[in-house]
Amino acid sequence: ALQRSVVRGEVQLAPQDDRLLDTVFDTDRFQGKESERIAAARELIRMVLPRPFAPGVHWIGADLGERGDPTEIIVSEQVGTQYRDVFRLKAKGLPYHIQRAIVHAIHELTGFRAFWGVDLGSAGTAVVKDLQTLDEYRAGNYDAQMFGFHFQNTVPCIDADGNELTQEDSDGETEVIKAPAKHWATQCIVSTLQARRYAMAFDSEVIDQM
Repeated sequence: ALQRSVVRGEVQLAPQDDRLLDTVFDTDRFQGKESERIAAARELIRMVLPRPFAPGVHWIGADLGERGDPTEIIVSEQVGTQYRDVFRLKAKGLPYHIQRAIVHAIHELTGFRAFWGVDLGSAGTAVVKDLQTLDEYRAGNYDAQMFGFHFQNTVPCIDADGNELTQEDSDGETEVIKAPAKHWATQCIVSTLQARRYAMAFDSEVIDQM
């Protein structure tokens, strides 16, 4: 099942699961000390995720947006060789200091064990830097748990075991295969779906984008 929350302006939540919650969360609560922002984010997220994620390995993708550009966060749970989306958050109009507190609150519910991949646009670059450098977020171990990607750049292609894929160049030398990050990520998602190793919740917006 997918627990989905839509966050905008005065944060409105509408999770879709076995229950429905419609409420308002005042973003003024995020003003002040960083510790107060973290506490407010924790309360906000636990309105739709009252319990920690199940123990195990979680992979989280985040595309953090500007005020006019939405933020998307998807949490996938790995069970054996299968991946299953278990949570999606869509946020609009939130400044960086609120986004980093929300990221931290989600990470906390994985026991700070999840691995994050973040698009290093303007918002992503700022939020990742803050999470990796501010003392208040040290518990998240973001230096080791969070990785940034420039999706317009090329990246080494790897297999499911993390081994680099290689080929012979025109001189007969072995070289690592590289591809644009966005293209390669899409290829990996599609091939994993086709192999029935990725369970995507029925979410018409996500399906349309795929």
